[in-house]
Amino acid sequence: MVAICPLIKPMNVLRKILSVLLLLALFGCARPVTDVPGAGYSDLQGEIRHEMGDVLEKYVTAQQRLIQVAGPLFLANASLCPRRAWSLGFVVHSDFDLPQDVRYVAYERLLLDSDPRVLAVIPGSDAWLDGVRPGDTLLTMNGRRVRNAADARIRFRKVTDDRTPVTLGLIRDGQAYSVRITPRAICNYRLVYEDGNRDINASATGTEIHVTQGMMDFTSDDELAVIVGHELAHNIMHHQRKQLDNAVVIRVAAGIIDGLSGVMSLGTPVRTLLNLWEVKYWSPRFEKEADYVGLYLVARAGGNLSPAAPVWRRMAAEHGARSVKTEPQEIRSHPATAERFVVLSRTQVEIEEKRSKGQDLMPNLSGPWVFGQKYRRWDPDTEDEDWIYEDLNH
Repeated sequence: MVAICPLIKPMNVLRKILSVLLLLALFGCARPVTDVPGAGYSDLQGEIRHEMGDVLEKYVTAQQRLIQVAGPLFLANASLCPRRAWSLGFVVHSDFDLPQDVRYVAYERLLLDSDPRVLAVIPGSDAWLDGVRPGDTLLTMNGRRVRNAADARIRFRKVTDDRTPVTLGLIRDGQAYSVRITPRAICNYRLVYEDGNRDINASATGTEIHVTQGMMDFTSDDELAVIVGHELAHNIMHHQRKQLDNAVVIRVAAGIIDGLSGVMSLGTPVRTLLNLWEVKYWSPRFEKEADYVGLYLVARAGGNLSPAAPVWRRMAAEHGARSVKTEPQEIRSHPATAERFVVLSRTQVEIEEKRSKGQDLMPNLSGPWVFGQKYRRWDPDTEDEDWIYEDLNH
């Protein structure tokens, strides 16, 4: 009791202080003076369900748009891609493929359940030419019933591995029809739609292409094709692997300097300088190369080149004066918008000249390079060596 009793009085004081603060919060704060109607439970739940349905429709529509815009680039440039697959030209989905918080409204909004429904069809593919359309339900493959979307994807891999024509049975609005499709080669990079990201951005990882909702809201279909072409070029040119290799060089150089100097702290400023050199010197050059090669990818797919340069004027207006001109002392990983506009304008002229002369639409090379091959520098890239047979976005 000797140790506990002295604590009782301070605790009582603290309790009184908290009570006074609570009274002040309840009666001392300013409050609304209008009689606002309440939100009844049933009305609130109904509105939540409706808005979740709107979220679902926007999510699915954006995915469809991304595949339809990127798909022709993936088909037309398959021979240039180190990672390739075989595709039937369309993508299926089910309610299980949706974000968990919107699955419960999938059927009432989109009639989407466990059955494999066509999410998107690549324009120009055999499936597109044969009349397969989003919303159709896949029933059979080579006469065998398809149970669900997961089963369809497994079967896709098996039939495309054979690379022989596939007979598909589908249904639309109660009417059954069949098509026979031969698998075609396609660039094998997973498309990732970042639905919760409002930044105007896109990125490439070497195996994936990410596009934010902000970028999709900002661009037209033709502009979006240019953005996807840029990111596809990053993957084709192995820019991520090259940046990792450059980082290895930086670490090795800093370690050698540490060893030679015998002072461990010396490597830190040297490593910082080398990192700045990597960001300021190499990264902008990779970005310009992706702009240049990416526009060729769009041209090879029959896309519209005219928005390629002007989109950077729109980017400048969106992001402000700092995006227009790079000061000499600035460390930036991307070229300024003005430089990108000029380079892309000249690239468009170059492509149109080749097209008018009937020349192959291939980027000009300043050194040895073979498109479509795995990247070798420090060790073999076995992942790029093998063709992976899988669906476009799975």
